Amino acid sequence: MPMVALVLHMGDARLNWLANPAEPDVWNAIDHWNKNRAVSIALSREETHTFTIPLQHKLVGLLDSLRQFKNKPVTKIFAKQAIEVFELDVLDSHEHPDAPPSRYRHSCLLHTAKVASALQQIGYETVLPQQTSDTDGFYAQVSFASASSPQGNVSH
Repeated sequence: MPMVALVLHMGDARLNWLANPAEPDVWNAIDHWNKNRAVSIALSREETHTFTIPLQHKLVGLLDSLRQFKNKPVTKIFAKQAIEVFELDVLDSHEHPDAPPSRYRHSCLLHTAKVASALQQIGYETVLPQQTSDTDGFYAQVSFASASSPQGNVSH
């Protein structure tokens, strides 16, 4: 199953998002970024910080070859393979050849309603963290009602 990896380097931190190329919202965002030659992003912990990052080059090339998947169903296969990517630590352990080394790394799944539905089909449920949790955003965990589901959590 093809996947889109969106990577942001800021200082000695690298943030990875794994996105499904079937999601129209992914392509709408990429088109918006290309048109404006910038990516706006908000990062939150205790406070929300917004950044506008200029694009040096439009996001085209190999990425555009994945547009053929736009509007295809988001399947359980994508969700299962995304979970495997996170469990195997593929994104965080990968060194990008054109980027500086990153001391801090974090990877997550780009959350959309379709992705949440695919996760639910394989026995995961979306959970908002509690006030005392060190997890921001959402995470998916195996539903207690699903005894035949895979074990584990998918963060963000």
